Amino acid sequence: MHCLIKNKKEELVYLIAFICTVVVSMVLFVYWGNGKRVTFCDEIYTYNIVNSDGLTPYEINKWMSGDDFKNALTHGNDDYYEKMIDNIKMDKVHPPLYYILVYIASKLAGDTLSVWTALAVNLFAYLGTGCIVFFILKKLFHSPVLSSLGTIGVLMTQCMLSAGMLARMYMVYTFFTALFVYANVLASDKKTGVARSRGAILAEIAKYLLLCAAVVGGFLTQYYFVFFVAAFFGFEIIYDIKEKRFRDILKYAVALAVAAVFINKLWDYWYVAITSNAHSAGVIGNAKEIFEHLGSIYYGYKLVIMYVFQKAYKAFLILFPVIAAVFYVVARGRENSYIRSVVTRIAGAALMYAFVVNVLTPEALSSTRYYYADMLLVLLAYIICVFAIFDKIIKKGGKVKRLYMTAVGICIIALNVILLISGFGVDYYPDTGEYDETTDILESYSDIPWIIGWEPGWMIDTAMFDYTIPDRIIPMNINAQVEAGTFDGVDEFILAQCNAEDSEQVTQKNLYNYIMDTGKNVEAEKIASRGYVSFYYCRAAVDDGKNKETVDNFIEQNSDILWLVIDNDGWYDAEKIFPDGEPEKLIFIDRNTQHDDTGKYSDCGRAAILMSVYGDDVKDVGLYYLIGSTGKFFQGTYVGTADNGAVVIYQCDVVE
Repeated sequence: MHCLIKNKKEELVYLIAFICTVVVSMVLFVYWGNGKRVTFCDEIYTYNIVNSDGLTPYEINKWMSGDDFKNALTHGNDDYYEKMIDNIKMDKVHPPLYYILVYIASKLAGDTLSVWTALAVNLFAYLGTGCIVFFILKKLFHSPVLSSLGTIGVLMTQCMLSAGMLARMYMVYTFFTALFVYANVLASDKKTGVARSRGAILAEIAKYLLLCAAVVGGFLTQYYFVFFVAAFFGFEIIYDIKEKRFRDILKYAVALAVAAVFINKLWDYWYVAITSNAHSAGVIGNAKEIFEHLGSIYYGYKLVIMYVFQKAYKAFLILFPVIAAVFYVVARGRENSYIRSVVTRIAGAALMYAFVVNVLTPEALSSTRYYYADMLLVLLAYIICVFAIFDKIIKKGGKVKRLYMTAVGICIIALNVILLISGFGVDYYPDTGEYDETTDILESYSDIPWIIGWEPGWMIDTAMFDYTIPDRIIPMNINAQVEAGTFDGVDEFILAQCNAEDSEQVTQKNLYNYIMDTGKNVEAEKIASRGYVSFYYCRAAVDDGKNKETVDNFIEQNSDILWLVIDNDGWYDAEKIFPDGEPEKLIFIDRNTQHDDTGKYSDCGRAAILMSVYGDDVKDVGLYYLIGSTGKFFQGTYVGTADNGAVVIYQCDVVE
């Protein structure tokens, strides 16, 4: 009777600890989630793939509305499951499970555009990951306090919050990784002398069913999950051969085979996706040379340690293996073989995954988000080792030991909080105040048309949430013509262009169709910048002939200065640019032209540069030529355009 009462009390304590852990985890997620805004192109693609007719919704050189973009980012009556699957197959990069979950969330959210549509999925995965970590620690240490504190210590880290705040599949991926680890923790508990009762047999089957479910879910969320499977299966084989448990190898293999059947049944497109996407050649090429990169083991290890321990990573590059070594020393002996096995599997799989993914991923695609799940394994190994070390060296028993161990758990949380606050910051997480201030500015221009300049691409896509703001918006590509009259009545508008391309020449290039259609020059003033996109308030000049008058006056007044025509590939037309005759000092140069070293231009104090709107921004080529030819420093000032807006003119003056 006393034992029964004790067990009930213990269960109640575990329940309270579990509930407290879930509540704290939810508060953490909601706090950070309230400051999250969508700024990363891949997050945009999450919404597009689930809700749009294609990967991006642009109608080039045609007027659209902000509602068109909103419809592409939210669930509507015309959205359906098969269309989403087609988008996933078109994208080819990721499997479908995460998108299916976001699809459900989008359907529930309806036409409400919110970051919480995707974060709701991540919230469940974040809490689920916490629950699994709690169960792992409970299994190993049989302590509700350590289970709770260790779980909070894991979740209150930069890598776990980054996974949770990114509107992509990596938090769900981390959840299935945690579930897979838990299944392995259960399966690796090789108890001896236990009667093979019906309940024990069912429990054994349940372990491998859980393993199977974790593999199916993990692979259908992220293809890289296969490397976790390979690593853990490898350790299972090693330990089972060592202990002569060959039947357990067969059980594990059968579970994986069943998982493979389910995967192929649910998503038989996986092979096509892996072998024929835009990055397949790079990945396959790296795979063929993997054994030539064994030295990269350290770089993979360094990467995950850096993002787990943030700015203290240099110390932990040494401390982490030291902690592991101390753990193996204090946890020696047959009675500790189980926990040693668990740590070896987790830490070994983490190291293998970091190495393989670091080698396989093309350098242009390399990102910390591929390692969030792996960082969970590093955190688990670290916390298990620390708890086990103190559990062994603290000789006192009862309440005193529980108090000391509680202090250890609190210290881990405190350290992780310090690392989080002083670290590199949560990935893909904006300055919320600045973001909202920019949104307020842009919303004040919602009643005038917007133009999306430059060619569509991932950088211009990052501001797609902003494109829902205006009543009228046109994605414009200067390489495609607009219909006559497209801009009738449009005398002021907002121009959105990639800020990597910010220059007068590029701005004029993005305005070329407007200028050609209306015959009006444009004055542009930058009003905001967000991520990769800058926003300009543009208005037609009060005097439509102002640009021509300004340029004509400049040409007339500076006919005797040096004129540089840069990168002429046929665009230069002297009669259109200089109807009254070419300047006497006009020369053609390109990027490879050597500066004049004869002293011919040593007395030059002013010059002019001509370049095509359609070409690259080569103003600096002209400035460097002037500097080299004169020995003086020059700065360029935008004058205007000639030849109906096709040629940009800069005035270059000596910097005193």
